[in-house]
Amino acid sequence: MSANLTVDSIWTSFISILCEAFDEFVPIRRSSLKKPKKRNYRRKIQRAFSRKASMWRLCKSQPSNSELKGRYRLAQANCRRLLRENELQLEKKVLESGNTGTFYKYVNKKLSCSSGIGSLIDNNGNTVVNNESKASLLNQYFASVCIQDNGKHNIT
Repeated sequence: MSANLTVDSIWTSFISILCEAFDEFVPIRRSSLKKPKKRNYRRKIQRAFSRKASMWRLCKSQPSNSELKGRYRLAQANCRRLLRENELQLEKKVLESGNTGTFYKYVNKKLSCSSGIGSLIDNNGNTVVNNESKASLLNQYFASVCIQDNGKHNIT
């Protein structure tokens, strides 16, 4: 041991001992993270998604080609239309089933907010659903309730 100990040398020594202890005593276990559930769409919708993806790749390789951009936008609109038709067909199937349990399950699934932050109400009473607007609204609120740091430490 050296008599000339610095904070950095002590910290490095501490970290190396800690890392060795972790390596020796903490078991390594792989986490089994679940992959997001893949939607099984009809073959027509899958083909539309494939076409849209291929058009996107072409657009990325030739960004100045306006014809490709137009074809990509058409493929995008077609995907959106097919998805909406599929959703309407599913809703019609739920309604025609006459099963109230299936109906409420579907409605509750639609009512839940997957973004984590639901709709907010601003100072004027308007409902805010846009992510940028929600972020701005929350920022304004937190800025209004925060206090300015005076630089003094109050230890009680």
